[in-house]
Amino acid sequence: MLANLANLALFQATWFGCTLAAARGWDALALPVCALHLALHLRWIAPRRSEAALLLAVAAFGLVFDSLLTSLGVLAHPANPARLGLQPLWMLTLWLNFATTLNHSLRWLRRRPLLAPALGAIGGAGAYLAG
Repeated sequence: MLANLANLALFQATWFGCTLAAARGWDALALPVCALHLALHLRWIAPRRSEAALLLAVAAFGLVFDSLLTSLGVLAHPANPARLGLQPLWMLTLWLNFATTLNHSLRWLRRRPLLAPALGAIGGAGAYLAG
Protein backbone atom coordinates (compact mmCIF):
# COMPACT_ATOMS: atom_id res chain seq x y z
CA MET A 1 0.00 0.00 0.00
CA LEU A 2 2.79 2.44 0.93
CA ALA A 3 4.68 1.58 -2.27
CA ASN A 4 1.56 2.35 -4.34
CA LEU A 5 1.15 5.70 -2.60
CA ALA A 6 4.80 6.50 -3.27
CA ASN A 7 4.31 5.49 -6.92
CA LEU A 8 1.28 7.76 -7.20
CA ALA A 9 3.09 10.67 -5.52
CA LEU A 10 6.12 10.31 -7.81
CA PHE A 11 3.82 10.11 -10.84
CA GLN A 12 1.99 13.30 -9.86
CA ALA A 13 5.18 15.21 -9.01
CA THR A 14 6.85 14.15 -12.26
CA TRP A 15 3.78 14.97 -14.37
CA PHE A 16 3.55 18.41 -12.78
CA GLY A 17 7.29 19.04 -13.16
CA CYS A 18 7.36 18.02 -16.81
CA THR A 19 4.26 19.98 -17.83
CA LEU A 20 5.31 23.07 -15.88
CA ALA A 21 8.76 22.99 -17.45
CA ALA A 22 7.27 22.64 -20.95
CA ALA A 23 4.73 25.40 -20.34
CA ARG A 24 7.58 27.76 -19.47
CA GLY A 25 9.54 26.77 -22.56
CA TRP A 26 12.05 24.69 -20.61
CA ASP A 27 11.05 21.40 -22.20
CA ALA A 28 14.60 20.03 -21.88
CA LEU A 29 14.14 20.11 -18.09
CA ALA A 30 11.48 17.39 -18.44
CA LEU A 31 14.21 14.88 -19.34
CA PRO A 32 16.16 14.96 -16.04
CA VAL A 33 12.90 15.15 -14.05
CA CYS A 34 11.59 12.03 -15.75
CA ALA A 35 14.98 10.30 -15.66
CA LEU A 36 15.15 10.75 -11.89
CA HIS A 37 11.67 9.27 -11.52
CA LEU A 38 12.54 6.32 -13.78
CA ALA A 39 15.77 5.66 -11.89
CA LEU A 40 13.93 5.60 -8.57
CA HIS A 41 11.14 3.49 -10.03
CA LEU A 42 13.43 0.87 -11.56
CA ARG A 43 15.52 0.77 -8.39
CA TRP A 44 12.45 -0.19 -6.33
CA ILE A 45 10.93 -2.64 -8.83
CA ALA A 46 12.10 -6.27 -8.58
CA PRO A 47 11.49 -7.55 -12.16
CA ARG A 48 13.41 -4.72 -13.81
CA ARG A 49 13.57 -6.32 -17.24
CA SER A 50 9.81 -6.81 -17.60
CA GLU A 51 9.11 -3.38 -16.12
CA ALA A 52 11.59 -1.76 -18.51
CA ALA A 53 9.94 -3.57 -21.43
CA LEU A 54 6.56 -2.22 -20.36
CA LEU A 55 7.97 1.32 -20.09
CA LEU A 56 9.43 1.08 -23.60
CA ALA A 57 6.22 -0.37 -25.07
CA VAL A 58 4.08 2.39 -23.56
CA ALA A 59 6.59 5.04 -24.67
CA ALA A 60 6.51 3.67 -28.24
CA PHE A 61 2.71 3.71 -28.25
CA GLY A 62 2.69 7.26 -26.88
CA LEU A 63 5.22 8.44 -29.45
CA VAL A 64 3.10 7.12 -32.32
CA PHE A 65 -0.24 8.22 -30.84
CA ASP A 66 0.77 11.76 -29.88
CA SER A 67 2.80 12.27 -33.06
CA LEU A 68 -0.28 11.31 -35.06
CA LEU A 69 -2.45 13.74 -33.07
CA THR A 70 0.19 16.46 -33.50
CA SER A 71 0.49 15.82 -37.25
CA LEU A 72 -3.30 15.97 -37.64
CA GLY A 73 -3.41 19.27 -35.77
CA VAL A 74 -5.40 17.86 -32.85
CA LEU A 75 -2.55 18.69 -30.47
CA ALA A 76 -0.52 21.88 -30.63
CA HIS A 77 2.54 22.78 -28.61
CA PRO A 78 3.08 26.53 -29.07
CA ALA A 79 5.89 26.79 -26.48
CA ASN A 80 7.81 23.91 -28.06
CA PRO A 81 6.56 22.90 -31.51
CA ALA A 82 6.92 19.41 -32.91
CA ARG A 83 9.86 18.68 -35.14
CA LEU A 84 9.80 16.27 -38.07
CA GLY A 85 6.14 15.52 -37.36
CA LEU A 86 6.98 13.99 -33.97
CA GLN A 87 5.64 15.05 -30.63
CA PRO A 88 7.87 17.19 -28.43
CA LEU A 89 10.23 15.13 -26.31
CA TRP A 90 8.65 16.30 -23.05
CA MET A 91 5.38 14.60 -24.10
CA LEU A 92 7.26 11.31 -24.33
CA THR A 93 8.37 11.79 -20.72
CA LEU A 94 4.70 11.92 -19.72
CA TRP A 95 4.07 8.54 -21.36
CA LEU A 96 7.06 7.02 -19.58
CA ASN A 97 5.84 8.55 -16.34
CA PHE A 98 2.33 7.11 -16.89
CA ALA A 99 3.76 3.66 -17.63
CA THR A 100 5.26 3.52 -14.13
CA THR A 101 1.76 3.42 -12.65
CA LEU A 102 0.36 0.48 -14.64
CA ASN A 103 1.78 -2.33 -12.48
CA HIS A 104 1.58 -0.34 -9.27
CA SER A 105 -0.82 2.44 -8.28
CA LEU A 106 -3.22 1.57 -11.15
CA ARG A 107 -2.95 -2.19 -10.71
CA TRP A 108 -6.37 -2.30 -9.00
CA LEU A 109 -8.01 -1.44 -12.34
CA ARG A 110 -7.04 -4.82 -13.80
CA ARG A 111 -9.98 -6.45 -12.05
CA ARG A 112 -12.37 -3.80 -13.39
CA PRO A 113 -12.42 -4.19 -17.18
CA LEU A 114 -15.27 -1.72 -17.69
CA LEU A 115 -14.04 0.91 -15.28
CA ALA A 116 -10.46 0.98 -16.62
CA PRO A 117 -11.28 2.31 -20.12
CA ALA A 118 -13.88 4.71 -18.74
CA LEU A 119 -11.39 6.22 -16.30
CA GLY A 120 -8.73 6.15 -19.02
CA ALA A 121 -10.94 8.16 -21.35
CA ILE A 122 -11.78 10.71 -18.66
CA GLY A 123 -8.31 10.84 -17.09
CA GLY A 124 -6.49 10.82 -20.41
CA ALA A 125 -8.55 13.65 -21.86
CA GLY A 126 -8.26 15.52 -18.59
CA ALA A 127 -4.48 15.15 -18.59
CA TYR A 128 -4.26 16.55 -22.13
CA LEU A 129 -6.48 19.49 -21.19
CA ALA A 130 -4.63 20.19 -17.96
CA GLY A 131 -1.25 19.89 -19.66
